[in-house]
Amino acid sequence: MARKETLRVSSSDPANESGTEEFPLSDLDHIISKIYVPVTLVYKLEDHVDRQQVIEKLRSSLQVTLSQYPCLRGSLRNDESSNRLFIRKEESNTVPFNIHWLDEQEDDFPSYEMLEKKEFPPSLLDVGALFPSAVFQKQIWGTPTQGDDDDKKVLVVQANFIRGGLILGVAVQHNCADGAGIDGFLCEWAGNARRVSEGERPTPIDPLIFDRSPLFSTVKEASSFARALADKSALKKLSDMPPMPEDFKMPSLSQVIFHFPSAGIARLKEDAKLPGQNVIGSYDAICAIIWRCMIRARLPLLNPDMAATTRFGHTVNARKFLEPALPPRYFGNVVMYPRVDMKVSELLGDGSLPHVVSTVRPSIQEQLSPAAVKGLCDWISSVDRKANTYVDTFMGLDMAMTDWSQMSTYQEHDFGFGLPKAVRWPNTPLDGFLFRYPRRPKDDPTEGFELGVFLETSCMERLIADEELAKYAHPRGL
Repeated sequence: MARKETLRVSSSDPANESGTEEFPLSDLDHIISKIYVPVTLVYKLEDHVDRQQVIEKLRSSLQVTLSQYPCLRGSLRNDESSNRLFIRKEESNTVPFNIHWLDEQEDDFPSYEMLEKKEFPPSLLDVGALFPSAVFQKQIWGTPTQGDDDDKKVLVVQANFIRGGLILGVAVQHNCADGAGIDGFLCEWAGNARRVSEGERPTPIDPLIFDRSPLFSTVKEASSFARALADKSALKKLSDMPPMPEDFKMPSLSQVIFHFPSAGIARLKEDAKLPGQNVIGSYDAICAIIWRCMIRARLPLLNPDMAATTRFGHTVNARKFLEPALPPRYFGNVVMYPRVDMKVSELLGDGSLPHVVSTVRPSIQEQLSPAAVKGLCDWISSVDRKANTYVDTFMGLDMAMTDWSQMSTYQEHDFGFGLPKAVRWPNTPLDGFLFRYPRRPKDDPTEGFELGVFLETSCMERLIADEELAKYAHPRGL
């Protein structure tokens, strides 16, 4: 059995960390899925690199970073009287830093060489090996305060040493931060690791990145605009969720990365133009083609009425759209949920790709305004049990895309032993969910965008064989 150990990391500035602190979460933090965000960074490590020195560098720089991000030492809690979430940090709180040694010849975990050869497929990144059980066993609809104390930690870190490499797993409670906020934390941690090695002091942190007050509302009754916005965003109360059938069983699910090479994207954008249209966005075109192909792949499983509605959702970073704008590294959730609704027959109609593409950008633009962000906060504020709200999507004709393409992984996540070779969401049971990853810096002019697709297994097999999708993208790592 692979060797494991756990270090307990505290702040490097205990003199300023005495007593108990509480950090209330904003209204927008409450509608996020009650899960961890598991960011997986894959590094190449040469044999001569001292693994113990790597551990010490990560540990000591994490200490420094926890003095800058004090909330990360805390645990997620729920105020029973208001049903609002908050982070509580006790003086004695530490962050679990797990070390997992998977680099012996008898270990069956893939080597770095194998992962690189297959383009780092999530199917080989077993979340059960790369993270402690609290990260992947957390229930999406459960109360975020159930379980042992380690199940409620805001931050969990695990360094996984494999043959020829290191896989750094960083998991943050999603209610506490979105991808952009976590990216900012990772940039600061990596920068501190390099500064510690060079004997430099950490750079000052902008206190505004922790100020969640712009995303708090005090209204008791949401306006008609706010209610319409919530409905358009598919926001629901748990009390409105239909009961799960007693015989329900989670289907077999797969995650595959589809690569859209630069030539494929150019071809897709040309095919997706409306008559007389000069330019369309890569994001819009990718959303449209993958929506069409995924729904087509699901038809044999769901057998829907062709007049039924399918919904494609986006998760859009709204930091710069507030007035005043929030800092790019604001640590919290500033996510809006634009949606496009369309009949299945309309989506899959012959020659409908340009029409589908034309609906993507307007759906995003109508929600990227200060009034829209305030309206969403107002709706959440008007709900009695704020911790029991959620975005209704997946497991059916709906799907959603989140965009990690702006993460600084390949520019700034260098802890002193090189930049990552891949960033991935590990293999976990999701369905109908899409990830647009950052463009990997490869010595290959054809490299384009990687799109992680989560889908029921039989549907995934049909998606891989889809002739329309094959014109623009191909699966990696199969």
